Amino acid sequence: MNFTEAIKTCFSKYITFSGRASRSEFWYFTLFIIVVNKILSQILLLVPNADFVKISSLLLFYLMNVPFLAVLARRFHDTNRSMIKGFVAYIGLVIGLVVLTMTIFLLPWLGVLDFSARFYVNLILIAAPLSGISVLGCGIYLLYVLCSSGTCGPNRFGADPLANNLPAA
Repeated sequence: MNFTEAIKTCFSKYITFSGRASRSEFWYFTLFIIVVNKILSQILLLVPNADFVKISSLLLFYLMNVPFLAVLARRFHDTNRSMIKGFVAYIGLVIGLVVLTMTIFLLPWLGVLDFSARFYVNLILIAAPLSGISVLGCGIYLLYVLCSSGTCGPNRFGADPLANNLPAA
């Protein structure tokens, strides 16, 4: 599957969480999302006060998240794993990144806080390593599964997406 076929397939299966997706389909669509986000961020840098650009980029983010989750589920199915494991790992990764980012931005304020805020200081010092472990664990698991080859032949989630690309024996 080439780049354009992968994009067309992911958008044609916009909310299809059943079936299987090959590695190339998933990674080409991920590359497409990264490129679109990079282009939008460059536009936002050029036009900083354009509310239309900000709203459209936010809308595009939400619109692209649905087919990404669908192709993520289909990719997990291709490796004969349930999509629930994938969503738990994805949510763990996102929540871990959010908490880690928040704690990193709050760490410089620790010196400014007085001792009445000791609870928050301890919370930040506990949340940072835990969220880092969550990001690392979920990220490694997702990367392992998403880079693994799919099961050969049909599995419990459907036919092999590469079966029609195999040479005749």
